[in-house]
Amino acid sequence: MDKLDLILEQLKELNSLMTAVRNRVDESDAKIDAMSMDLHKVIGHIKALQDGQDRHESILEKLALRSIEHESIVEKLQSPNS
Repeated sequence: MDKLDLILEQLKELNSLMTAVRNRVDESDAKIDAMSMDLHKVIGHIKALQDGQDRHESILEKLALRSIEHESIVEKLQSPNS
């Protein structure tokens, strides 16, 4: 019975270790899931910022063209008066 008791005691110890490992894995999985969700949020924010920057660049191009057109009109209007 001593050998059997020793084997049973070792089995209990292994079960305890296995439970601790499973708990750690579960905690790690939860942290990875949280990080994954955070990463998706960050990617969404970056995409929104890129879209906004693209809109701003388009607006700046249009404003630059208008400015050039207005300068040309002002020059034409000032030419006869000069």
